[in-house]
Amino acid sequence: MERVLASEYFRNSKQAERLLRYLVANSLEEHDEQLRERVIGEKVFGRQPKYDSNTDSIVRVWANHLRKRLAQYYQADGRNPSVRFTLRRGSYRVEFEQLVREAPAAPVIELIAVTPPIPPIRPSFPRFS
Repeated sequence: MERVLASEYFRNSKQAERLLRYLVANSLEEHDEQLRERVIGEKVFGRQPKYDSNTDSIVRVWANHLRKRLAQYYQADGRNPSVRFTLRRGSYRVEFEQLVREAPAAPVIELIAVTPPIPPIRPSFPRFS
């Protein structure tokens, strides 16, 4: 997560950083009750308890920003991550995809078949004594 947050897509946005940290922590701990829109609005964005999430869409807006930033990061900087974070539309639960890093390919050594040289053919002449 620190590598993602240090990228150009996150390092200048405290809101995106706070939201990603909160969602990752609560997803890992499986605290589903903390991953509801109103709770996220209170805990991450400082909204009053029981605020009206129908008229204040800050959580939905920042979740969309977060999805876009993650997509940009994985397309540009995060080509070979060990874990990929996914935030599906309609959900605030982060999904974690463990990726297997490919080992560097071994150098290809081309084998060339070597044929021993053919000795020259010497004409045989009858020997006269």
